[in-house]
Amino acid sequence: MTPEGKVKAAVTKRLKAMNCWYYMPVGSGYGAPTIDYLCAYEGRAFGIETKAPGKRPTPRQVATMLAMGKQGVPSIVIDSSSEDKMKYLEAWILMVCAAGKTRRVGKIWVEGDIRSTDNERE
Repeated sequence: MTPEGKVKAAVTKRLKAMNCWYYMPVGSGYGAPTIDYLCAYEGRAFGIETKAPGKRPTPRQVATMLAMGKQGVPSIVIDSSSEDKMKYLEAWILMVCAAGKTRRVGKIWVEGDIRSTDNERE
């Protein structure tokens, strides 16, 4: 299994344990670009992009996550299959769902780097 494949397996396992709905689109080169996971939990949508340890999202993936964020759909980048990172992901999902009960500006969470889609920062 590839390093990114291990991250995807851990994310999928955590999402299933949380009873979270998710879809993993298969890129075909047609239509709009997407990221690895499109998810919903407790009435709130969010996205997850997985990467091999130390890797960053491509400019196209960042653009997709920012476009999602502008519509109020936050996303997160996960680059490790460690238990600590999976606990971080679960806590993030719970925070996103709690925040979904009030209007919120979409954001991309990359550990150590939070990018706002708020017009104030663009």
